[in-house]
Amino acid sequence: MTAPTDQSTASTFTVPGTDIALRETNGKLVTDGHSFDDIGDGIWDLIRPERRSHFDRFACDYAAVRIAEGREMEPAEVQALPQVDPDHPIADMWRQRAQSHARFKSTLTQLSGGAAVDIGAGCGWLAADLARDGWQATAVDVTVEGGDGLAAARYHSEELQLARAEMEALPFGSQRFDMAVFNASLHYAGSVTHALDEAVRVLRPGGKLVVLDSPVFSSAEAGRAMVDEFAASAAESLGLRAAAIEGPGYVLDRELARFDFVELGPTGGLRQRLHQWRGARRTGREIARRPILVATIGCQS
Repeated sequence: MTAPTDQSTASTFTVPGTDIALRETNGKLVTDGHSFDDIGDGIWDLIRPERRSHFDRFACDYAAVRIAEGREMEPAEVQALPQVDPDHPIADMWRQRAQSHARFKSTLTQLSGGAAVDIGAGCGWLAADLARDGWQATAVDVTVEGGDGLAAARYHSEELQLARAEMEALPFGSQRFDMAVFNASLHYAGSVTHALDEAVRVLRPGGKLVVLDSPVFSSAEAGRAMVDEFAASAAESLGLRAAAIEGPGYVLDRELARFDFVELGPTGGLRQRLHQWRGARRTGREIARRPILVATIGCQS
């Protein structure tokens, strides 16, 4: 990479989805006709006002499911992520995440650092890890509570910039970051295409666009079946309805095809391929891939 973006400009908040700068006044971020609040724990609520009630409902439902799944963690557990105790309720998921993270980390040695935004960051564990490696890290999510939302980022000792914001309207000006990462989050977008476009907007030319651990399908029918199966499982095992996301809940190959993504390879090796084969046999449908994808912006096809 060439010289990173000036870090002071990367930390400037804007009206979501625009280059209109906000200024801090009396504990609020404001500009003409716009006002956003500090909601505690160093988190600014930068969701567009007309969209806030929608995301409040989603975050409430989502947090209930996450708590029922056992995702609430003690501070030391948050700090140790993506490593978890083997008897953690969702240890298998975190094992997969740890493998992806290790593969992703191996690419960072080729980068010179700079400013990075973790989009759909949860408790900000990846952002904190980037900060330990010398990046100026920003964590963005719509969920604050629930044990692994942005409020849990207070357990990290690293300095992070935190914003409650939606993927399709990031509160940053154009060309402010050197890397944008969707860490197991792109499939939550209302529109995968719009979320990717918004990430590209805030990346400078030559910046890195990274997609980790989202379920990717070639067939929308298979993706819908996976989402339906998850909803049925949540209702049966947790007694809860799945949080109603805006988008389909999966990513299609064609939505990624506009970018020259380099796939770093599937994690899990033979074990993962065997799992996919068995899953396809059991369900009679395509099983999601969860690739590690990196594109250099300015090198699109």
